[in-house]
Amino acid sequence: MTVGTRLPVSLAKKIAKLHKRLHTTNRGWAINNGFANSTPFEFDYAAYDKASYGDMWRMNVELHDAMNEHWNHTEGDDAAQDAFGLWVIQSWGGIRKHKEETLKRYLYEAKNFNTIDGKDGVASYSKLMAAKNCEKFFILDARVAVALNVLQLEYFGGHRYFFDVLGTQNKQISAFNKIYKRKQYEAIGYVPFEGNMYSFFNELVLKMADYLGVRGIEVEMMLFDNATNIINDMDAIAESYVENEKYWAWRLADWKKRRNKRHTERLNSEGHNLV
Repeated sequence: MTVGTRLPVSLAKKIAKLHKRLHTTNRGWAINNGFANSTPFEFDYAAYDKASYGDMWRMNVELHDAMNEHWNHTEGDDAAQDAFGLWVIQSWGGIRKHKEETLKRYLYEAKNFNTIDGKDGVASYSKLMAAKNCEKFFILDARVAVALNVLQLEYFGGHRYFFDVLGTQNKQISAFNKIYKRKQYEAIGYVPFEGNMYSFFNELVLKMADYLGVRGIEVEMMLFDNATNIINDMDAIAESYVENEKYWAWRLADWKKRRNKRHTERLNSEGHNLV
């Protein structure tokens, strides 16, 4: 699968518009003292105003940069780099339920491979890769996946892709994912990934960032921070798929109608003069 040019431009426009409209009501990135004290490198959290969304946005960007520096600083020291990697997944990422052998595998792959792919564990290993290099790798968790999936509902320029990352501690995202699963997205034309979901995601984010003139990490942050807003913006959310069959049937019919209309318009513009 290749990203192309239409999808990133469409998604970039949508998320930038949403973020501009809703960022003043967003949660931002809260940092408590316990987390700050556990940070395994020097970082002045007190330099940022917790009441300022802009300050907390800047803090999150600069924290990523500091993590990249610490990753580079610990190269060659397996014990220090492993300890840092565990902090990234468990303390910073809030994911604490991995088996020891799974964590060891993620750490080994992050240290020794230039990229990792596959669906299993992407929410965890993508955090490690972002801590390693936040210019190339970005976090793909349930919030970001939901944001991308829903934003594509109004995309008619080509294939739409289902980002299958469902596990989350966020109650609203979790409830949404229990209703809208892979089969519902596939029913309206979404293409599931076979194995290159994370590499596709990274390329997509970079192309969105290039269009908006921002860093890739800022696109990821927009998606993460607006996920619940994007859900709330949907024009219909039923309590169960059974109750929502008519809505999904309408979605599919509407998508086909718009796709055919745009196809006809394109052919007419090329001189075919279709009715």
